[in-house]
Amino acid sequence: MAFGWRRKKDKSFDGKKAASELDETNVSFAFPDGSTANIEETRQRAEAGDVLAAAMLGEHYWRTAPVYAETWLRKAAEAGHASSAYSLGFLYDCGVGVEQDDAQAARWFRRAADLGDARGMNRVGEAYRLGRGVEKNMAEAKVWFARAAKSGCVEARTNLQKIYAEECGVDAIRREGDQSVLQLSDGGKAYLDGMLCEEAGDYVQACQNYRRAVEAGVAGAMHNLGVLYYNGTGVEQDVAEAARWWRKAAEKGDVNSMNNLGVCYEDGIGVEQSWTEAARWLRKAAELGNAQAAVGLAVSYVVGRGVEQNWTEAVRLYRQAADAGIPFAMKNLGLCYRAGTGVEQNIEEAIAWWRKAAELGETHAKELLREAGVEE
Repeated sequence: MAFGWRRKKDKSFDGKKAASELDETNVSFAFPDGSTANIEETRQRAEAGDVLAAAMLGEHYWRTAPVYAETWLRKAAEAGHASSAYSLGFLYDCGVGVEQDDAQAARWFRRAADLGDARGMNRVGEAYRLGRGVEKNMAEAKVWFARAAKSGCVEARTNLQKIYAEECGVDAIRREGDQSVLQLSDGGKAYLDGMLCEEAGDYVQACQNYRRAVEAGVAGAMHNLGVLYYNGTGVEQDVAEAARWWRKAAEKGDVNSMNNLGVCYEDGIGVEQSWTEAARWLRKAAELGNAQAAVGLAVSYVVGRGVEQNWTEAVRLYRQAADAGIPFAMKNLGLCYRAGTGVEQNIEEAIAWWRKAAELGETHAKELLREAGVEE
């Protein structure tokens, strides 16, 4: 069931040409204190630290000449202006006025969300759902859609309903006025009730609901029950029981459980430690798009742990995870390019990946950039 949307870049739009053709003689901005300012006065106020002025300039150029919008939107967003952070994310998402960049889009949508913007929360949910700019993570997607819905975003409520429709054994979706109403199977209803209880902090009741759902064969409930046992929330902590439920879910195709089971075998958590089994489950998860599993399997290929050492395969997996927005993978891919292991040596490409990782907060990547004499 496909849903969500992504605006495509309008290739016919030339931001620089539009900017050169702007007539800003009569452009003015009204401020909350009752004052007005022309474009130059507003620019001076923004340069002097007026966050609202910067936001106004950013939104003005967003509509008229996006090539100039990024500077002002960034200035306002960094100072805590939520709407500017959202607009900046939108620019990067669409590639209008800036080079299209999923990781940067996700970063600024998250900034807007953290500042309370419901639209930003919804777009963070979409990023996690699609694995665009961040590691694909349906659990995180649901959390952000729920937050956005609670903050009044109608689109987020629809997105959350559709996720439940995909995961919960929905028989049908019917319309009641302007509402979409899910008709759930018994197992699906129990799973949904469990997630709602868990979100409310009632882990004991969540566990009971998940048990009803797993009796109906709902893989997502098996995964969530494993998480409760692993953390000891709602039940007595039991890592062997966590691994058992993750195995059941993984065998039914739950990709997050495949990754978790692989990690269990790596570290001997609830199972007998086995590098071979770890690599087997991580490979299954990575092949289904789990970026964290791709990182773990890449490391196995680097050191020859559970698999024969293979730098070419490690590079492929690091790239998969890097493209999904994992900073650690970006940094390691850069190291491969620097050393020429598994890929042709290319210092410029190494620096490009370190820069991407550094922008997402990867500390070691920042150190590598400094060692290379490159500013972040």
